[in-house]
Amino acid sequence: MPFALSSRSEAAQGARGSVIVFDAIDLAAFAPRIERLGGRHLASRDMGAHGSVATFADPENNLFQLHVRPGAPV
Repeated sequence: MPFALSSRSEAAQGARGSVIVFDAIDLAAFAPRIERLGGRHLASRDMGAHGSVATFADPENNLFQLHVRPGAPV
């Protein structure tokens, strides 16, 4: 799974330090599994031609994001 680090202007709200961003094909396939493993879905954002991003917190409150490219299932 490819990943990136978000810039400060694109970071998740409340982020401190770096937020890892994973490229995902289908958010609907990942979100339930993340939640079953103790993660929480915090927010989603439509970025128009750049796709969409969903922000999650792991059980220790570390933030991470899933980026879904335009045209992929959300």
